Amino acid sequence: MCFCRNWHSQTMFGKDISLMGAPWGEIERDLLFVGWGEETINRAFRNVRLEASRKQARTIRSFWSVKKAKKVVARAAAASRMRMNDILRFAMRIFKVRPGRTILTILGIGVSFGTIFFLVSLGYGLEHLLLRQISSDESLLTLDVFTNNQDAIPLNSDSLSSIKNVEHIEKAYPVVNPSGQVEIGDLVAEADFYGVSESYFGASGERFVGGESFSDGDKTVVLSSVFARIFNVSNTGELIGKDVYIVLYLSHKNIIEGTEDIQMVSIEEPLRVVGVVDDPAGNRIYVPFSLIANLDIPYATVKVVVDDSSNFGTARAAIINMGFNTRAIVDTIEQADKIFKVFQVILALFGITSLVVAMIGMINTMTIALLERIQEIGIMKILGVSNGDIRRLFLFEASLMGFLGGTSGLIIGFFVSRVFNIGINFLAKTLGGNSVELFYYPVWFVVVIIAFASIVGFATGLAPSHKAATMDSLDALRYK
Repeated sequence: MCFCRNWHSQTMFGKDISLMGAPWGEIERDLLFVGWGEETINRAFRNVRLEASRKQARTIRSFWSVKKAKKVVARAAAASRMRMNDILRFAMRIFKVRPGRTILTILGIGVSFGTIFFLVSLGYGLEHLLLRQISSDESLLTLDVFTNNQDAIPLNSDSLSSIKNVEHIEKAYPVVNPSGQVEIGDLVAEADFYGVSESYFGASGERFVGGESFSDGDKTVVLSSVFARIFNVSNTGELIGKDVYIVLYLSHKNIIEGTEDIQMVSIEEPLRVVGVVDDPAGNRIYVPFSLIANLDIPYATVKVVVDDSSNFGTARAAIINMGFNTRAIVDTIEQADKIFKVFQVILALFGITSLVVAMIGMINTMTIALLERIQEIGIMKILGVSNGDIRRLFLFEASLMGFLGGTSGLIIGFFVSRVFNIGINFLAKTLGGNSVELFYYPVWFVVVIIAFASIVGFATGLAPSHKAATMDSLDALRYK
């Protein structure tokens, strides 16, 4: 049985109840047409206030006492308040009544947030890629100690002992850097040699692309990856296990004549290659310091590892007070971090430009939705729906579109970034380079995107919701 017939049989002061001259059956059909559920209509009719018009309201006020009328109105207003699930169900009608326009609006917001997500994650990815290339956990606690004048402030075994005695220094070891030649088979190449301890690789952040580091005292070497090209080897792994012969160029100052003599020192025994580090440019060869410690080569630097990051500044200041200079990867990271922060802001500004356009489109969509539903709003008000409920309904619809726009933006941005990364890696491999990960997605940034999209949707719904809530019900019913 149609619910409206029950209401046709009810009278108020001897007259059939009607609304603006329209019977309840027509009202119910109109509400069903715009997407109201029958259960919602039944509940709204049950809670309707008997003041169907201004004339009826005056009759009620004259029939009852003012005090009793206030109680009735208060009970009716409390009973007619929409529940949250009703607001949710009404908000979801935008996908039934105007699906095309709603989806296009959400996609517009999604493209804007997808652009922001793509650009900012690219900035984070480039920063993450750089920091991963130049740093490791131990390298962030490492200082390079050097001197600008070996004659005035020598860096030698005595100064190394003094540095080791500085508080909070966990370990310190020398690095020598003579030049020389390396021979593999019939091929000879110039190289920069580094006499280091086995701890050097962890502290310097070197990344191995093949093999492993040597142990102190081993008759082995580690090459940079550039030697694969120099010695015409297709894969860096083919260098592992090869025997190399090295010749060092050692310089000695002739104080009497004021000249510098070059002495060539050969390591007679062959040294086996045990590892290859990633360096496509520098002709570097690492040898155990113990193999060349007796050659009296001046220290190029001393690698110092601090026990904790909180003591880094204190230990660094103590070494500087000894007259030495220092440099650290942390300095490079701080500078790079500042540059990338500016870069990320610039990229975000490009994305925000498109977001402004999407916001204008969303405001237009909400305004049109308001104009199309003016009569529906009037009916809702006459049926007892409060201004606050109408305001919440429009704000929830706008927030929902913003939330879905942000979510779709994450999906679009992630998909485009993966395709872009695959394309770049394919191009890099074609040109002989290595594959890289250009994008980085911090979890907090994903949450911020969704939250910000919802806030944007909420903001765009403020004006339409206020207009809908303050609209006069009778004027709304007369609107054509």
